[in-house]
Amino acid sequence: MKATIAAWVLVLFSCAALERDNPADPGSDAYDPGLAGGIPAPSTFREIAVTYDYVNFEWDPVAEADHYEVTRHRQPDGPSEIDPPFVTGQPHMEDNGVEPGVQYYYRVVSVASGGQGSEPSEPFPVKTPPTPALLVVYPAGGEILAVGEPLNIRWKVNAPGISAVGVQLIREDGLEINDIAPGPIQRQDSTNFVWTPTAVHKGPDCKVNVYDHADEGVHAMSPFFEIK
Repeated sequence: MKATIAAWVLVLFSCAALERDNPADPGSDAYDPGLAGGIPAPSTFREIAVTYDYVNFEWDPVAEADHYEVTRHRQPDGPSEIDPPFVTGQPHMEDNGVEPGVQYYYRVVSVASGGQGSEPSEPFPVKTPPTPALLVVYPAGGEILAVGEPLNIRWKVNAPGISAVGVQLIREDGLEINDIAPGPIQRQDSTNFVWTPTAVHKGPDCKVNVYDHADEGVHAMSPFFEIK
């Protein structure tokens, strides 16, 4: 009898010790809010790309997670701008719904296959830059153009002080720069220019540069494209 009682005391003591060390138990000495649902909250966030209208970031995967739910906030503890939350099966988020020059905070919840969810992660701050003064719309990058094929270069002017622009072709990492527009293009006249490359323009590392004709320091470049 004494041995049986001692065994039960040992079991109860062990269970109490486990409860004290259970990170998912709010009464535990080792309580971790991220484990309140029995699954860790995401952590270690990293920016991949942030522009004035686009945010791309990732986080360390949670082994127990089947998917993740992401919310976007303008204050760390403010209401979400994404309702219902964005759902992704990968530890990665791309957001095309942001505005220029705004401080955002993202929170991510890990969700297990059985539906249990973690507490929201700590807020991940991301600030979008302001709208650029100039923006090249086309080429968008990755195009392969043939010599003699007309290229319709397009851009946006977002700054009211820019009245005219110039257009350049940049090759070989900036070692060769050619003005391809015959002169300044007035803003009120057009935001595009049709240009036909010749054999001297061939190369795999071409960019278009559109610049403020009054201040070449204000400019925008396209991604790389190829002329062959």
